Amino acid sequence: MFLATFIGIYLSFSVIYIAIPIGVLGTICFLFLLTKYTDVKYQYNLQKKIVTINEEELKVASGDFYHRDEGSQYQKSSHEFSLDIDLFGKGSFYQFMNRTSINEGANTLVKALTSNNIKNISLRQEAIKEL
Repeated sequence: MFLATFIGIYLSFSVIYIAIPIGVLGTICFLFLLTKYTDVKYQYNLQKKIVTINEEELKVASGDFYHRDEGSQYQKSSHEFSLDIDLFGKGSFYQFMNRTSINEGANTLVKALTSNNIKNISLRQEAIKEL
């Protein structure tokens, strides 16, 4: 579209009242096609990411989650119950359920798993059911 506009302007440059509409129309068409291209590219990348996420979830659901982060760095022998229930380490609950992608998210998840907070437990259970 860019080349067609350029060639159209070049060939009709001597007649300015034809060259200007060709330039304006060509620019509008080029910008329209560019936005369509970026939208299609975004949708393609989004669908590709969704497929990747679903493939990973199928692997985890079938028991193949040992390649994920174990969370061993969060394991503390002084913690009251984390060693008893295999909260961290290979084959742990953390390895099974962790879907975080940044350290802040992982730290928040670890705080939630290791806290012994029983306030609003029914609200948390409802939120987990919804997730």
